[in-house]
Amino acid sequence: MEKLALFDKNRMLLKQSYSRDCSVPNGYFRAVVHICIFNNDGKMLIQQRAASKRVHANKWDFSVGGCVRAGEYPAQTAERELAEEIGVIHSFKDERPCFSIYFETGFDDYFIIKKDISLSDLSFSDGEVQDARFASEEEILKMIEEEKFINYHKEVILLLFKQNVCRGAVVKFDKNFEDKNDDE
Repeated sequence: MEKLALFDKNRMLLKQSYSRDCSVPNGYFRAVVHICIFNNDGKMLIQQRAASKRVHANKWDFSVGGCVRAGEYPAQTAERELAEEIGVIHSFKDERPCFSIYFETGFDDYFIIKKDISLSDLSFSDGEVQDARFASEEEILKMIEEEKFINYHKEVILLLFKQNVCRGAVVKFDKNFEDKNDDE
């Protein structure tokens, strides 16, 4: 069975791991990555999970996603999953997740890529993905309502589309903003 990485509460990768078919041990945390590819039209590449998947079979999902394996960091997992699931090569060496969401037993890291990709260039070689297409924010929200897409929080979808346009928590910095020390 596949071994998955364990992290401490501060997101430090530990030498310990656990088996995918087991629960995360108490006091430890797991990591999941989501990679969202946006084209120049502002649409997200979404993929339909294979009918053979144990969880969310036939449902639509973000471009790519997966659990962090033992010995990997989230950025390494993002590279591996992107290549395995849809055949796209992209280096995350100098990238951090756009944002993270914490849950009881771990955290989800969201990476965003802006790249025009032709659907004909995708390859689904690992049996995890059966189809892909581009979708707008509105289309994805409708698919969630129709239970065709994994039931992510609506706010996550909205945030992904916003972060694709402008990263960070502030839409626009004041032109007079300066990075000053707190003690000034």
